[in-house]
Amino acid sequence: MIEAYIVMGNQKVKKSSTIRALTGAYWNGVYDVATNNNIIKMFIQIRSLQENKIQPQAFINKTQQSGCNYVLLALRIGTNGISYLHDFSNAGWNIRGIAVLNQEKGALILPSIVRVEREIYIPNTVDMPSNKIAYMLRSDWGWIA
Repeated sequence: MIEAYIVMGNQKVKKSSTIRALTGAYWNGVYDVATNNNIIKMFIQIRSLQENKIQPQAFINKTQQSGCNYVLLALRIGTNGISYLHDFSNAGWNIRGIAVLNQEKGALILPSIVRVEREIYIPNTVDMPSNKIAYMLRSDWGWIA
């Protein structure tokens, strides 16, 4: 089963730079990521799937081919981001955490099929350093700071 962490937001709210600050990754691919419990192999997709014109099923296949059980990716909210979440849930993914950037709590309405363990809303990310956003996510998601 895939354990997914997702950074969501509209354009230009620091999704990609937050993922870089969280992981040290600058290219899509498989990386070792430290958490409070251990080091995990994670497939990381830095730019949003919609920006790269990657459809949900194509990304699901790509993730399976990577051999990783963990994935970190960016999604845009306004460009059918919810339907991506729906497809990931249908594929049996466990969505461990969603960070919604530059939005107030409750801005994201999820369908009942989409189960998320941890949701965090971080408003005003446009004016916030990416490493501060990453620090907040590490704490919320149980990753080491």
